[in-house]
Amino acid sequence: MTNEKFKEMLKEAGFKTKKEFAETIHMSPHTVRYWAYESRQQDFPTWLEPCLNYAIKSKEYTDLISSNPHILEELKQKNIALKLELEKLLGYSLEEKLKLENEALKKQMLKERKQKNIARARLRHIKRLNGGN
Repeated sequence: MTNEKFKEMLKEAGFKTKKEFAETIHMSPHTVRYWAYESRQQDFPTWLEPCLNYAIKSKEYTDLISSNPHILEELKQKNIALKLELEKLLGYSLEEKLKLENEALKKQMLKERKQKNIARARLRHIKRLNGGN
């Protein structure tokens, strides 16, 4: 990453100063200023560019939500509608399916626990027959 790209990404991520960015990532402002010192040709930390990319994406989502406060509710409503449409196509509700799967798993676990207990009892019986060894 170049110094120019670093400065550009900071601005795009919404950081007004290098100090603000340093505080956000819990680093010394001196360290961040050191990276951006224009006359130096230095390698930036490898994690810095992905970190700034995530900060940029975060700002984009925040800006989107801020510009349309109803977007989250709209997305929730669309999600509910899609879920109902899927349930109609499948012929049963997803909650019903999960409930049935959970019941089947519980039965299987009980069966396995019984078999385990029977095996333990048999082992104890065999040990008693062999004189406790």
